[in-house]
Amino acid sequence: GTRAKTMCVDPKHKSWTPRELAKAPPERVLIAIDGRVHDCAGWLQRHPGGAGLLRTYAGRDATDVFAAFHGPEVYKTLKAFDVGCVVEEPVVETGLDGALTGAYARARRKETAAFRKLRDELWREGAFERSVGAIAVTVARLLIILAMAMWFTLRRTENVATSRAAGAVFLGLFWQQSLLLAHDCCHRCLTRNTKVDKRLGYVFGTLIGGVGAGWWNMEHCEHHAVTQVIDGDPSAGSHPVLCPHTSMIEKLGPLLRAVVNFQALYYVPICVFVGRVNLHIISILKAPTKDKLTDLCLMAGYAAYNALIL
Repeated sequence: GTRAKTMCVDPKHKSWTPRELAKAPPERVLIAIDGRVHDCAGWLQRHPGGAGLLRTYAGRDATDVFAAFHGPEVYKTLKAFDVGCVVEEPVVETGLDGALTGAYARARRKETAAFRKLRDELWREGAFERSVGAIAVTVARLLIILAMAMWFTLRRTENVATSRAAGAVFLGLFWQQSLLLAHDCCHRCLTRNTKVDKRLGYVFGTLIGGVGAGWWNMEHCEHHAVTQVIDGDPSAGSHPVLCPHTSMIEKLGPLLRAVVNFQALYYVPICVFVGRVNLHIISILKAPTKDKLTDLCLMAGYAAYNALIL
């Protein structure tokens, strides 16, 4: 086996093994980062990524997820939440099961070390720094697409139908590209200024694209933190219509279970013809309280200019 290793340096602080941490009362929202345990219960309502993300990682290690979502400057704020440390449990390798467990643990440590090394190298190379040139090119491309949409739609021509159809294509492309830009803004990685990116996310996401930036930021952060984890990732299926895992199908009644058998056939039509409308609806219904008024006002603006276009 391996000898237990401690990361505690302050004897006054409590220590937890990973198993003890997992059994801690969920209302405390204890999260481990770099061997330290943080009580995040008081931060739930103020967390930019939403309270749900913190609850998802309660009782778990979030070292790499935290690093993926935060810049180096954020680490100094963790001291305010520090309540103790994690003590690694020894892996006792007895019998075949024990040997397999030990081999799995060693493989995971090796993979994690390689991943962290790669991340550090990318930081040193400046891969996560903002690029003013790239931002300028992206915005210029958006303006050109919008100009083409307006030109084809408003120009006087004998072949009005063809011109309007071309304008509609460019308008759709403008919406699609705007939402891609909103994606980066809501991840706070366009300008690397949290406040600026948040406001730009509202402009390109809610006002132009019609997808609530407040809801999207909360839901998408959870998606990236627990990607494709059933009952964790909010983007993993749309139960009961789309069920990517058998555990979701088992909860359905006979009729719905029979319908879901054909989801491979109706997946694309639903995404194309229903998905967009569904995004508008859930953007309003599921908007976090602190962002609801902003999202509602900007969604009204989106509806108004769409009505004007039509």
